[in-house]
Amino acid sequence: MILRIRVAIPTYNNPETIAEVTLRALRETPFPVHVLDDGSTKPVEEILRAEAAAGGAELAAALASGRLKVTRWPENQGKGRAISRGFAEAVADGFTHLITLDGDGQHHPHEALRLAEIAKAHPWDLVIGARKFESDTVPGISKFGRKFSNHWVGYQTGAIVSDSQSGFRLYPLFRVQNLRFFTRKYDFEIEVLIRLIWAGAGVREVEIDVYYPKPEDRVSHFHKFRDNARISLLNTILVVVSLLKTHRSPRQLATAIGVGVLVGTTPFFGMHFLIGGALAFVFRLNAAAVFLGTQISIPPLAPFLALASVLTGHRILSVFAVVDPIDDIKGSLGHEILEGAIHHFGLWFLGSLVVGVVLALVFGFLTYFAAKRFRPQAGWSGRTRGGRFGNALMIFILRRLGLRTAYFCLLFIIPYFYLFAPKARHAAQEYWRVLRPAAGVFERQYLVMAHLYRFGQVLLDRIFQSFHAEPMFQSRSEGGEKIVAIDRERRGLICVASHAGAWDLAASLLKNRGFAGQFHMVHYHANGLRFDDFKGKDEEHLAPVKSNDDQPIFRIREALAAGGTVGLMGDRPLGNQFELVPFFGKLAPFDVTPFRLGAACDVPVLFTFGFKARESGFYEFFATPERKYAYGAASEAKALRCYEWVGGYVNELERMVARHPDQWFNFFPFWSTVPAGEAEGKSKNHLAEELRRPVAPAVG
Repeated sequence: MILRIRVAIPTYNNPETIAEVTLRALRETPFPVHVLDDGSTKPVEEILRAEAAAGGAELAAALASGRLKVTRWPENQGKGRAISRGFAEAVADGFTHLITLDGDGQHHPHEALRLAEIAKAHPWDLVIGARKFESDTVPGISKFGRKFSNHWVGYQTGAIVSDSQSGFRLYPLFRVQNLRFFTRKYDFEIEVLIRLIWAGAGVREVEIDVYYPKPEDRVSHFHKFRDNARISLLNTILVVVSLLKTHRSPRQLATAIGVGVLVGTTPFFGMHFLIGGALAFVFRLNAAAVFLGTQISIPPLAPFLALASVLTGHRILSVFAVVDPIDDIKGSLGHEILEGAIHHFGLWFLGSLVVGVVLALVFGFLTYFAAKRFRPQAGWSGRTRGGRFGNALMIFILRRLGLRTAYFCLLFIIPYFYLFAPKARHAAQEYWRVLRPAAGVFERQYLVMAHLYRFGQVLLDRIFQSFHAEPMFQSRSEGGEKIVAIDRERRGLICVASHAGAWDLAASLLKNRGFAGQFHMVHYHANGLRFDDFKGKDEEHLAPVKSNDDQPIFRIREALAAGGTVGLMGDRPLGNQFELVPFFGKLAPFDVTPFRLGAACDVPVLFTFGFKARESGFYEFFATPERKYAYGAASEAKALRCYEWVGGYVNELERMVARHPDQWFNFFPFWSTVPAGEAEGKSKNHLAEELRRPVAPAVG
């Protein structure tokens, strides 16, 4: 993967230092620089252009070439808001990482290279420049603030961070782009750190030097009371959130449920909530699970728990004090009311501890095994939902009652999937948030339901077609003749498809237009694709090939050498050959394997799409003009060429999906899930600037 890094410098009223910091960033790093002027009294761009006019040739050249970019907001919004907008602009411009450093001269820009080196090995992690606080000029409040902040970050996340307040950071934009923030001042850097850790990002640190001028020369916009109050309020909110949404492993949930059950069996009615909350805070338990466990004492269980606890307490005393439980109860009735109440409360409390421990163990073990059993899978499985009975019923309806009746049945089936297929629902929610960011909550739910309904129709169409030898749908083709011509010439062809629409069904209709060859379709295989079982004669030319080992590459080469046509998906990378490319304004991983194969095998490549048309019974097939890809001169970096090529595919895919937005069937968190190969550390990463360096000619 290519790492495309930008340096961002947020600044507010740093007229004495901003030009020097910007110039040093240009000189000491190879990265583009983005100055974020957060409403400075004197616009930063004026300062930089004045410096350039006074002989700053490097500044002038950087401004002219676009390597230096300045964005200004007319009013001061806060450092956090400026950085947040810097994130959005960096993603829109195609950068994968953003390095932030302060505009007051505190940080040394050349150390950005050290952060970038760590990012090459860990591109999905946040990299922090941990400041050395050895100088006498370091303010005492900064030292205290860092220790205070580190403690609460550790409490809220369980991560050990040595400098949680450092502004010198490298952010993985793929992780950041899906986060939402409510802070906008200095507290933003704490919030983004914690939210990234919650989102699964690791934290890497490298020790850096820091410059603090003498107090009389120091310029700071940090307000001791206001900003410290904001940070304290933020920590309070995040502590509550962390207790509700984190610590959710099977073991942690079982422990929290057990503690809640133990608290719920005690006789402190009305205080279970407070006691459970205190224990969750002290022992860092999932508060929601603790509160759920305390509900064991709600009616009608409460009287039975109380009776069981009192009898257990009497039994314990009878064992150690030779007291008969029933006689003791009868005898105590003659005591004074207060004395009797205290006596029975003590028995109740003692017995509740024993009963509570037993019930806590029982419910804890049940929770553990249930959480293990129903724990969501970490990655894509390729599985479709629906049991054998449900699938068999739909097949029966299709065979006996026809396609329209099956469509009607979907009206009752789709709500079930909406409720009980959370991964698909969440993926669809993410998709519509990207595609329709202005849509409200209720409108988005309607879009998701309509989306699932369209998906169901396409699945039924596939099965229905598999029952018949002759085509059951009409087709319109735009560019399909190119595939037919190449197939007749036996030149070999790679078709790059996607999980949008029904490419396979639309392609199967090409035989009506003269296609007589065989498609070698490479499926992303995870325990088999459900509907492969229902392929009929009309789909026999779609030969599935498992793509979880090296064998498919050799089979693909053989098929291409024999003049065959091979189809690969470009929008679901399962290996380590991919690039992050802007797709509908957000970074997404796309496979470069089709383009590498095309260049290596010297065969044409084209992009294909198939969609269910608005008219009933029609499918549309699209194919772009063929193109041959070649790496060119030896000095050209292959990775950069692949990035350009996959960018062309993404542009075409975006255009097609925009025309058929309800047929994006990649029900997977596409904009937020790290590809499997990268997660396993298999990918080789490079800085874009390294790849652009000219290669020295060989000697000898």
